[in-house]
Amino acid sequence: MSQEHLLEQVHRLKAELEEVESRLKQNDIPVPVLEDFKSAIDHIRLTLWGILQSSGAERYEAAATIIRFRIRRADDICTQIVADIDSLEITVDSPELKSLHDTLSGTLNRINHLYKTGR
Repeated sequence: MSQEHLLEQVHRLKAELEEVESRLKQNDIPVPVLEDFKSAIDHIRLTLWGILQSSGAERYEAAATIIRFRIRRADDICTQIVADIDSLEITVDSPELKSLHDTLSGTLNRINHLYKTGR
């Protein structure tokens, strides 16, 4: 991706976010949708902060910060999914559930391996 194309994308995204902000103020948006949107924006913000703050050896520290945030975000999302299951918003018939199950099973296997081996 060229620098010019990336700059164009950033300007478009900024304009779209400003439009979303304006529309959010005018509409009654469900709290879970707002929380998910906030998490996505927080992730982008933290990534940008890490890039802006890092140079050379600091890049490792920035990457570690981003990884810690990603883990916290995954934890928050899983907590929200549990609440959705408990409130019957997610059922066995939810189309994305099988893929999520497979991904979480693989992730849990890797986490268990990490705890057992330390790497």
